[in-house]
Amino acid sequence: MPMNIRPATEPDQATIKRIVRAARINPFDLKWQKFLVAEDADAIIGVGQIKTHDDGSRELASIAVVPEKQKQGIGAAIVRALMQAQTPPLYLM
Repeated sequence: MPMNIRPATEPDQATIKRIVRAARINPFDLKWQKFLVAEDADAIIGVGQIKTHDDGSRELASIAVVPEKQKQGIGAAIVRALMQAQTPPLYLM
């Protein structure tokens, strides 16, 4: 089964948190409703979100891929999918 990128659903919350924490990304402000997830064979292998800040700026955030699937273009695919749904500017910290 090829990789699929889709909007996160409520049951994905625990997996999103686990992947973000394993990547040592600050888990502050993880709202599953803002995430896209990458799936391979019905397992979530990558995540990412657009985080909106108080000043209205938007950030590509919490981009993470499970270690065994890294360096295969999954993170880049998540970033492209997130960017397609947004208008510039977007920031990456």
